[in-house]
Amino acid sequence: MKLSAAAILSVAVAPALADDGAEYVLVCSRDSFRGSDAQGHFEALYKDACTGSGCKYAAPPELGDSVVLGGCTNCPSNLDLNDVPNCLMAPKPS
Repeated sequence: MKLSAAAILSVAVAPALADDGAEYVLVCSRDSFRGSDAQGHFEALYKDACTGSGCKYAAPPELGDSVVLGGCTNCPSNLDLNDVPNCLMAPKPS
């Protein structure tokens, strides 16, 4: 199997880029909280999820009809994805 120069370079550079802080998206089900203070509830949830994972809180999440979308920045390269009920945390696609 022959690897291209780009493939080799991407493998060699990836750990260095990850050390600068990766970005993650956090998507939660809107059904987990539908109270009058939904924005405040999800802001607190996202702040806790980001900082609890060793990341920085990016910005207030966006409330949709069925999902809430937000993100974390400057995450450690060895991020152990936390278990946030009704949510999914994954690396942000580039």
